[in-house]
Amino acid sequence: APVIPALADVTGECSATAIAPTVVDNCGATITGTTSDALTYNTQGSFVITWSFDDGNGNVATQTQNVIVDDVTAPVIPALADVTGECSATAIAPTVVDNCGATITGTTSDALTYTTQGSFVITWSFDDGNGNVATQTQNVIVDDVTAPVIPALADVTGECSATAIAPTVVDNCGATITGTTSDPLTYNTQGNFTITWSFDDGNGNVATQTQNVIVDDVTAPVIPALADVTGECSATAIAPTVVDNCGTTITGTTSDALTYNTQGSFVITWSFDDGNGNVATQTQNVIVDDVTAPVAGLGTLPNVIGECSVTSLTAPTATDNCGTVTVSSDASLPITTLGTTVVTWTYDDGNGNTTTQTQNIEVQDTGVPAPVVTNLPTLTGECSVVVATTPTATDGCAGVIVNGITSDPTTYSVVGTYTITWTYTGANTNTTTQTQTVIVTDTTAPVADIATLADVTAECSVAVLTAPTATDNCGGLVTVTNDATLPITAQGTTLVTWTYEDAQGNTSTQT
Repeated sequence: APVIPALADVTGECSATAIAPTVVDNCGATITGTTSDALTYNTQGSFVITWSFDDGNGNVATQTQNVIVDDVTAPVIPALADVTGECSATAIAPTVVDNCGATITGTTSDALTYTTQGSFVITWSFDDGNGNVATQTQNVIVDDVTAPVIPALADVTGECSATAIAPTVVDNCGATITGTTSDPLTYNTQGNFTITWSFDDGNGNVATQTQNVIVDDVTAPVIPALADVTGECSATAIAPTVVDNCGTTITGTTSDALTYNTQGSFVITWSFDDGNGNVATQTQNVIVDDVTAPVAGLGTLPNVIGECSVTSLTAPTATDNCGTVTVSSDASLPITTLGTTVVTWTYDDGNGNTTTQTQNIEVQDTGVPAPVVTNLPTLTGECSVVVATTPTATDGCAGVIVNGITSDPTTYSVVGTYTITWTYTGANTNTTTQTQTVIVTDTTAPVADIATLADVTAECSVAVLTAPTATDNCGGLVTVTNDATLPITAQGTTLVTWTYEDAQGNTSTQT
């Protein structure tokens, strides 16, 4: 069989690949080993390949070969760039590619972020996981080199004065920086001024900026509505004053008249100048308006009294604060209505003001009504009397006919003599009375109900008679009597006389 010497180890740091070994057979042939094992190994560790050498003559020899993958090279770390910032700086873990191709990220126990000014060092460690570790340092530098950026400052303005407030800016590092200045902050006079502000971020960076201060009164005086100047007969305006926005008291001026003596509305135009080039105008109404009504001369007007009528009235008087008074009334003369008529007097001053006063006009009627018929006729009747006609009287002032009124009955059904009292009431409620006689008579005798009475016959005697009946014209009770002496026993005809008598003693007879 072929004689196989010991095979050299196949080595690599990241991987190792074996190449089939060859030997020279004893017969001089070159024999290449074969194997069913893998030839390439990519993982760390030791592996064994078994090679077989066949000389083609039935002779086979085997030999093993070690394959060793062992990374013994530490990562190579280039110099790391400085990490810089003005306000803060944060390092990001750096990476390197290992000799075996793996990307290795550095680790550190140092802080990654630095927020204070200064220089700092981070030590990074790079471990390839195969027992090889390399370290590298990295500088971290925090250095604010930017001065505060100050935008243009808005003008500080005021009309009467202006006061600047120290402006602030936010520095690039986030600090709020308040400006400082040696210039005045408040200006009370009209004009333009400049303040120079300085902004120091405390890190050696200083910026300056100017700010304009402008005091310029551009507001005209504000004039409120002026109260009307009023008077009843005349009115005089007094120059009004206002306090300007800058505190000055300004008195209005005008070329218009100040005093007005006639009724009506007038307008004064006032001008207000604040001395800073601002002028305002305002109008003021002057109203002369008599609103006071005339005053009556007498507190109460006396009553005017007339019999039956009043044909004339005397006008009362009144006085007015501004002069003349016209007096009128609503009376319609003559006044003939009985009783009290109220007349209203009106006092007019000609300026739309009126006062009224009332006066009582009393039209009297002291006479009583006069009966139209001096003596009223006696009313008579058989059985009853009904008063069909109401007597009348003539009223004095009014001349009208008034009917009599009575509380006595106007129908009488009982025989007798009666007196009715009639009362006449005039428009003035004065009354007079008049009497009237009523006589009810009954002079008619009752009338038998049967014209001829039947004979009463009997054999031996008549002991009882049945009374006949009669009717009275006045409807009253009729008393029936006879002259018979009962029993009647005389043979033959006996004549009996029946007598019918009414309540008034009127009688009739029947046999």
